Amino acid sequence: MEPHTTGETWPRTDEPWGRWEGASALWTGGQGESCDIVLSTRARLARNLSDVPFPGRAAASELARVQQAALDLASDQNGGPLCALPVGTLSGRERERLVAQRLISPGFAQAAPFRCLLLDSERAVSVMVNEEDHFRIQCLLPGWQPETAWERAAGMAARLDRREKTAFNRRFGYLTASPGNMGTGLRLSAMAHLPALSQCGRMEPLAESALEIGVAIRGLFGEGTRPLGDLFQVSNALSLGITESEILGRVRSVVSKVIDQERQARRAVLYRWEEPLREAVGCSLESLPGLLRQEGPAVWEAMSLARLGIALGMAGGIDYRQWNLWLVEIKARLSDIETGFFTDNSITI
Repeated sequence: MEPHTTGETWPRTDEPWGRWEGASALWTGGQGESCDIVLSTRARLARNLSDVPFPGRAAASELARVQQAALDLASDQNGGPLCALPVGTLSGRERERLVAQRLISPGFAQAAPFRCLLLDSERAVSVMVNEEDHFRIQCLLPGWQPETAWERAAGMAARLDRREKTAFNRRFGYLTASPGNMGTGLRLSAMAHLPALSQCGRMEPLAESALEIGVAIRGLFGEGTRPLGDLFQVSNALSLGITESEILGRVRSVVSKVIDQERQARRAVLYRWEEPLREAVGCSLESLPGLLRQEGPAVWEAMSLARLGIALGMAGGIDYRQWNLWLVEIKARLSDIETGFFTDNSITI
């Protein structure tokens, strides 16, 4: 795939990109609190400049203004170094890798004028520039770390606020392209592996009770998708009329409940079906190398069993880091950069 060019002038970023291109995102390390159930925690903030229309309505000169603000932010070393990557000059393979590691969205990977990515050296904090909003700031950490993820994302937003005036209204809070993100602009989420609850048919009532306090539980990786691999995203459904601390408290409460109930369900499954489960895990681990090159439900079923086997000590030398890298490999293979979706059930971030 040929890089998309927009005509904008861009400083050379070969050296820092070369230094970080082969690295994995921090969340793939497979550590952190409750990593047997929670793959990762993400805090995402939407911010826009007050004097520029949203990207969908902005002229090229205005998008260039936002891009320059991003470059200025990257050049400010207070708060740690940032690598600035022009999305349009990255190869299709490079963009697929960034999508697969959940550092950018599939839609953002479609090269468009004046889009760039800011990335820290750990690949934990990333900023998509000129996506749906001017700045989509996210911190993605392994395991369940809501406070740390929020603090690091908020730190990057504060870094932006020191340099630029962001769009804020006393009544509506931070203004965003999508009304659903107005208010705090915060989306706090956990990616959780819930095979026992899913197989026992307990996810629907759990999701209904969570929604009563403004927390949504959805299948792999967001709205409108079925739970491939027994993976679910737990996130706040509201950001308007609620504070950041309230969002943290509500999501933390639901995730804690999910973790407790999944562990109880796993103990029950292990007590009743330990030998059949051990056999199924072994078969899944044996078949996975071949399945990773295929599509369809078989690969997701094997991945779910393999991760459950790791949690229950049935997977030999396979650990969460290896499993996460398999997940990245599957996502990279299934991604379709040109359309902005995944080829298997339109999986989105």
